[in-house]
Amino acid sequence: MNKKMSLLIVDDLDDNIFILKSLLKEHLPELELYATNRATEGLQIAGKTNIDCAILDVQMPEMDGVELCRRIKSDVKSCHTAVILLTAHRTSPELRARGLEAGADDFIHRPFENIEFIARVKVMLRTKRAEDQLRQSNFSLGKRVEEQMEALRKSEEQYRALYENAPLAYQSLDGGGQIIDVNPAWLQTLGYQRDEVIGQDFASFLHPELVKTFRKNFPVLQTCGRVEDVPFRIRHKQGHYLDISLNGRSGYHPDGSFRQSYCVFKDVTAQNRIQRELEISEERFRQVAENSHELIWEVDATGLYTYVNRSVENVFGLRAEELIGNKYFYDMFHP
Repeated sequence: MNKKMSLLIVDDLDDNIFILKSLLKEHLPELELYATNRATEGLQIAGKTNIDCAILDVQMPEMDGVELCRRIKSDVKSCHTAVILLTAHRTSPELRARGLEAGADDFIHRPFENIEFIARVKVMLRTKRAEDQLRQSNFSLGKRVEEQMEALRKSEEQYRALYENAPLAYQSLDGGGQIIDVNPAWLQTLGYQRDEVIGQDFASFLHPELVKTFRKNFPVLQTCGRVEDVPFRIRHKQGHYLDISLNGRSGYHPDGSFRQSYCVFKDVTAQNRIQRELEISEERFRQVAENSHELIWEVDATGLYTYVNRSVENVFGLRAEELIGNKYFYDMFHP
């Protein structure tokens, strides 16, 4: 059975709170509403109450909405709360950047249309419910994985065969980020001996520019239980760096505390190099095509223009945007 969803309003103006509460009660009467005109009190409510969504006014004297958002998202008890920042004017790129970096999920500026405001709140609540269900599924999956791991441990030969022959590099880190286990594929990929790795800080193997990223995101894996397709650059014993894509899950003690991570990664160095070469090749072709005196165009299966160079624009007397997606090849020629 779905739990009743909750929403927190934090605005230093009581009139604004009254308007928002009235609007939400009218259109979403099933919501459990909390409201305060003090940012510090809002932070306490978010930390003590399982708030699903928070609407925060950006301009508040005690603490602005961006800072409040950052603190809510930084607290393990409220990090999953969906946050909408409410501004008295259209958001500037700088404000949006600050809000996004703080963890904001959406921006709404006053004055707003009621129908759009309610629609956005519904989207946030719907997304939050889906994420909660996914986290619960992942937690259940994690418990099943742990149970299966226990069964594998009882059969040392079977477990060891799986461990030794795994095609992907595997590593396990403790709560401090130290390596407590790696498989042969890990050692083979990076050229190290096992005694050179076990007990070492995983961050010491990363490219210096990515160490801060790891320090910031590893606690997220411990708290949220999973990460997927995280890009890193990791140092080979010979000194060069490999591009890797990492996926991880967290293992927990029976009391729910973090035990260790279970991560695998694949070497995507060649894939990334090919992608970069393809982008360079495409850019070279574009430069050649744009500066060619020949007519160069591209059409889709229906004959609709998808690309034209400058020569085509000059000959037809039409701009590229007038042709691409609007004109067919046969439109430009006499029957």
